[in-house]
Amino acid sequence: MPGSKLRRAATAALVICWGIAAAASPASAHNVLEASTPADGAVLDRAPATILLDFNDEVLPRAAIVQVRGPGGDRADSGDPTVTADKVRQRVDPPQRPGRYTIAYRVVSADGHPITGELAFTLTESAADPADAADAAEKAKEDQAQSAPADTGDHEDPATAPDTSTSAQRDASADSGTSREAGRTAAPQPPPGPAGTAAAPSADDGPGMIPLALLVVAPVLLAAAVVLTLRARRGAADAQDT
Repeated sequence: MPGSKLRRAATAALVICWGIAAAASPASAHNVLEASTPADGAVLDRAPATILLDFNDEVLPRAAIVQVRGPGGDRADSGDPTVTADKVRQRVDPPQRPGRYTIAYRVVSADGHPITGELAFTLTESAADPADAADAAEKAKEDQAQSAPADTGDHEDPATAPDTSTSAQRDASADSGTSREAGRTAAPQPPPGPAGTAAAPSADDGPGMIPLALLVVAPVLLAAAVVLTLRARRGAADAQDT
């Protein structure tokens, strides 16, 4: 009957749509890597300090594994990766030699589905570690200092060299002091006078002694004058009374 045929056709169409949706839903639910730093196949002039993997959905923090290997297969990753939502970061050990590096990762998405993959990048010859460059510069300075000719000249240290001007002044002062001392010792002394007579006045008994003598004699003369004046007045008064 036409009605039953339509129902069968509709049922078949629904089954087909359901099958397509069921087949597509697991694929769309799986987590995938969307981007990375450095990008896959990148050629770098500077060594990266961290590898960044960016997924389209969250991954389980404790299930992430990232291994970085350099030329010769040596491991270059440092420590465990850190997971923040859909981003995984892995530190890289310096220094890093020029050459090809691979990044192998394995993470587990929130629905429990594991995701694995591998990326690669290349470091050029100019991607030297800054610490190596500093060591090379320091070594070049040391080599230059060792190859420089040694200074064999005799140079006196200004701090320890004798001060000739001060020594000359000191010698001149000593000579002048000696000359003055010799002058004092060589000066002639007056001969002693006869016994009972005063010695001849020296240069020290010169004009300086005159003011001293005046100070001693002047009061005596003044007192004598006063006494004589009083006696004269008293004699005149007695004469008038008689």
